[in-house]
Amino acid sequence: MSQGIAYQNKDIASKYFADHFGIKSLNVYGLNLPDIKQVLPTNLLAIQADELRLDNLFLLMDGTLALVDYESVYKLISKIKYSNYGIRIVERYIKEGRPAPVIRLIVIYTADVEPKDVETELDCGFMKLTITPAFLSKVDGDGVLQSITSKIQSGQRLTDEELLQLMILPLSYKTKEKKQEKIKEAVQLTMNISDEDVKNFTLSGLLVFTDKVIDDDTETYVR
Repeated sequence: MSQGIAYQNKDIASKYFADHFGIKSLNVYGLNLPDIKQVLPTNLLAIQADELRLDNLFLLMDGTLALVDYESVYKLISKIKYSNYGIRIVERYIKEGRPAPVIRLIVIYTADVEPKDVETELDCGFMKLTITPAFLSKVDGDGVLQSITSKIQSGQRLTDEELLQLMILPLSYKTKEKKQEKIKEAVQLTMNISDEDVKNFTLSGLLVFTDKVIDDDTETYVR
């Protein structure tokens, strides 16, 4: 896993998606949820000296929160991590005198994880945790790549959704080697975007979204 992407950069990128590019929806992942209203900070300070940071936290238009995490493997023990995230969020709201929020726990799995491998609930009696999974294995990576390539080559501007599709494209392929190959292909394709601001942001987005799977050689190539 790459060590070069600061968590602050993830916060900045998420806010930029929502505020600048106008990406207000999680539908690109195949999720039928209310649109995003606001990007919230992802650092959850604990009472102890440690600090928890999740991948994304959004306020949705219906007033619920979407806690979004990205995983390249499925582990039952990860649900403990998600529980800690949720508890810290609820704790913060109660300490600030606000009602406990309704939290939607969304886990986006790379193509290495199939739906049959994932248990969506952890029922401990006193506590029940339910995740809403999104599987990038269902994304037609080759089809997306072909469509975006054709559009860029013809000089057309990519939509906000297509930009995000390009950034997450490598995660829709299985095996580490294939991901590195597709990261490089996505970079080469991005270099043909005529708008310099969009080009540079897309390259940064590729680094952010592939942070958990990119190897050091490929990251150096991208930089």
